[in-house]
Amino acid sequence: MGPKLNAMRLGEIPKMLYGGRYVIFLIGMFACFNGFVYNDVASISMSLANSTWDLENTAALNLPVMRNDNWVQPAQLPEGCDRFEQEGYDFVSTTAYCGGEAYAFGVDPAWHATENQLEFLNSFKMKLSVILGVLQMTFGLFLKLTNKLSERDYISVFFESLPEITFMFVFFVYMCFLICYKWSVDYINDPVYRDIAPPDIKTILIKMVLGFGKADNDEMTQMFPDAEFQTSMQQIFVILMLLAVPLMLIPKPILLYLKNKREQGGGAYQNIDRPEEEQALNGGGKEDDSHSAVAAHGHGPFEMGEVCIHQMIHTIEYVLGTISNTASYLRLWALSLAHAELADVFFSMGIAATLNMGSPIAVFIGVIVFFVSTTGVLLMMDLLECFLHALRLHWVEFQNKFYYGDGIAFHPFAYKALLDITE
Repeated sequence: MGPKLNAMRLGEIPKMLYGGRYVIFLIGMFACFNGFVYNDVASISMSLANSTWDLENTAALNLPVMRNDNWVQPAQLPEGCDRFEQEGYDFVSTTAYCGGEAYAFGVDPAWHATENQLEFLNSFKMKLSVILGVLQMTFGLFLKLTNKLSERDYISVFFESLPEITFMFVFFVYMCFLICYKWSVDYINDPVYRDIAPPDIKTILIKMVLGFGKADNDEMTQMFPDAEFQTSMQQIFVILMLLAVPLMLIPKPILLYLKNKREQGGGAYQNIDRPEEEQALNGGGKEDDSHSAVAAHGHGPFEMGEVCIHQMIHTIEYVLGTISNTASYLRLWALSLAHAELADVFFSMGIAATLNMGSPIAVFIGVIVFFVSTTGVLLMMDLLECFLHALRLHWVEFQNKFYYGDGIAFHPFAYKALLDITE
């Protein structure tokens, strides 16, 4: 089937779609996976397992559903249920929670019946997008490390890659760990955490840097039961983070200068110890290409000032880039929010509104409007937008961690080049 379609004269758009068929298939698979995670199919939730929120008991008690953020234990409720109250400026909102177990997979369908659904899902999606971004950028840093190890560039390994990984771990990976840890803690029923106020992760990170790692329950910066342990650990993280910056900035230019001086700072790079056959196996070795490529790695005339400026720019760009790149991944949250809200509007205006009319013709028209708008806007326009944003994240935020485009030009292996040399 593939060769036949390749031989056909397809139009520009069909040819583009055919060429990207595997990418489109993977996008569809991941979209379905996210639909199960958010429990959202065209703004409709699925009850694949029993909900952990007892809406029946909540309604019987004449209580609003899940309008609480901070909880306190109340008076008696039906067996197996907890009642939580939150005092506001002029109200008390109460919720009944029964079960105590987490939902089997994804978001509990009960959240789709609540007034604070958008607030809850926004927080969840925002944190999830940051976690995905930090994981991808960390993976890019390890790719850079393996590249430097493969090139045997141990100066860059110890004074560039490892400090970059350390900087990423002690702040951004630690932030992701705090997010997941807070998700896993029951601040209501667990006696170990009952006396700890649910901490604010942003405040923890700000106080960690400005307050030298201090953790205090009164300031909502204590995450672990032992505040002293958290303080000591965060102080070590701050020291490592501060040490990583000068390690990226200072040693590499000095070591490159000493290395160049030891080698008597020679001129241009020459292939004097590689036989012609080896050059042919590696792509045919044009002198101009090899000279320009290796000179880009610093094997040409050594300029200490240029190396220092380049290293300073790289260090500043990395330190500031980790913050801006992490924030850039929040576009995943924004796209998900826009997609979910559009789906909700199409369902409400297309199907839900016509069902209340009681007219089969109106329902039929509403279904048509819903499917046309969902297909045209969400499955075509919005999908293209999401693809472009994902492509941008891969190209800028991910690949700038390891790809520089200044290496040796790739020449595919060719028997013809080898035969020409032997002849």
